[in-house]
Parts: sequence; structure tokens; C-alpha cells
Amino acid sequence: MNIITDELKLLISITLTALENNETKLRTLCNEYLQSYSFQSVYEALLQLHLFAGYPCSLTALSMLYNEFQQINPKSSIVDIIDNEPYHFQTYKDRGLKTCELVYTNTFAPLMAKLKEYSPQLQEWMLIDGYGKTLSRNGLSIQQREILVVSVLLVQGWKKQLYSHLRGAKNVGCSQNVLLELLSFGNEFFSPSNRQYAQEVISSLYE
Repeated sequence: MNIITDELKLLISITLTALENNETKLRTLCNEYLQSYSFQSVYEALLQLHLFAGYPCSLTALSMLYNEFQQINPKSSIVDIIDNEPYHFQTYKDRGLKTCELVYTNTFAPLMAKLKEYSPQLQEWMLIDGYGKTLSRNGLSIQQREILVVSVLLVQGWKKQLYSHLRGAKNVGCSQNVLLELLSFGNEFFSPSNRQYAQEVISSLYE
């Protein structure tokens, strides 16, 4: 990925506005998005938010999105639009391993070993629920998903996870220019200290 498209910029704004719990602005942004782009992409962006901001955030945002969708398409059902795949444990496990390895590359095995030491439950949930059931779904590319994850972590200030996902964004094909553009685009959301930290990490990753 060499550029942040107008669509992705809007998805970032929607995601971070949901994180702020600004319902009025979120409705406006969702309506704007639905006028030009697909429901499934913004649905996926808000669905994956539960992994990093909790169910209350994701549930509230998805309800706002649904209300805007119904106003524009009163006779349509989202069931016919979204990826409504059946639950399948082995599928989630297999593709979770594949996606997680793609993001973490040579740090994947040490990460799994360390995580298993202090929480075997979280290790399994990260692979199955996080990477398999959620981040490997259709509707968004892995590059788009990593950019959205980085955006959320930039707001929250979780530095270890931010480092991992900046590195992950690089590993899945995001250019240095894209990550630097993200920092500039997100000025209204990112604190100066978090942005400075991210700039330093990006410079070290691409040197």
C-alpha cells in the first residue's frame, strides 16, 4: 500500500470518532461513507474495533451505522450484504495462524511462546478470535485492517502494541509514506507524544 485513499481516510475518521464516543459526528460520517462506499467495509472497520476498544464501543458504533443504513436503504437487510459466515473453529484457527504469522513474521514464535507462559487463554483467543475470526474476514484488506489498528493504538497510547502493529503494517506491505501520512492525517486525534513515538518507530523500521 503506497497511499491512503479518501475511502480509508474516512474509515479512519469513523473508527476514531467511534473511539471518542461522539455519536452525532459518527452518524454524519457513516452517512457520508454510505453515500459513496460499501456497507461491508465500514461494518468490518467497526466490527474489529471490539478487539481494541471493547464491546461497548463496537456495539454502539454498529448501531449508529445500522440506523444510517436503514435511513438510506429502508427495504434492505444487512444480512444480505455482510460476510455472514458460519462459526467454524478449525477454519478460524488455521487462518488465524496464517494471518498472525504474516503480521509478526520472525517474532511470531517468540510472541506465542511468551504469551502462552502468562496466559494460554489469551494466546488461543488472540489466534482464533482476534486473527482468525475477526481480522481475517472479507471486506477489508489486511493492509487496511493494520492501518485501522495502528490508528486506534495511536490514540490509546499502548506503545508495545503500537510498535508491533507499526511493524505489522510494514510486514503486510504498507509503505513508510503511508504510515507517515497517517500521522499527519490524524492530528486531531493523536497526542503529540504518541505521534512523536510513532514517528521514531517508523524511522527505525524503515532505515
